[in-house]
Amino acid sequence: MTAAGHLLAHETIYDGVREIKEELGIEVGFTDLISLEIIDYSVIKAELIDNEIAHVFLFKSQKTFADFRLQKEEVSGIVRAKFTDFCQLWLGGKSVITIEGFKINKSGENTLLKKNVDKNDFVPHDISYYETIIKLIKKEIKMMHG
Repeated sequence: MTAAGHLLAHETIYDGVREIKEELGIEVGFTDLISLEIIDYSVIKAELIDNEIAHVFLFKSQKTFADFRLQKEEVSGIVRAKFTDFCQLWLGGKSVITIEGFKINKSGENTLLKKNVDKNDFVPHDISYYETIIKLIKKEIKMMHG
């Protein structure tokens, strides 16, 4: 699960947790987040140039899909994949992985979803972005488990 949002000029990273509440409908305190890194990245596609500084956090959760109340104007669904599959998709070994979750249909109801996806189904970040995120998450998992 990811929640991403843009901060206003007068806001700090501590205000970023409001995006989690607004978009995903769950309460998360800033102290519940594990800071991974600040990543500068740029996406250039056709006439779009998106330069961002991303403060990346990890949130360890036992929540189920039923706990989420999505903001349908911002989020069309939520899915999960095995972390090992995600790593193999971006680092090599798999060209397709299975995701499962739900999406909001036209009448506003949650519809179960399970399908195979490839890299083109993800946000179009440069592969180095995904490589960095994977490396940071693996490092944190290793620290959690000694």
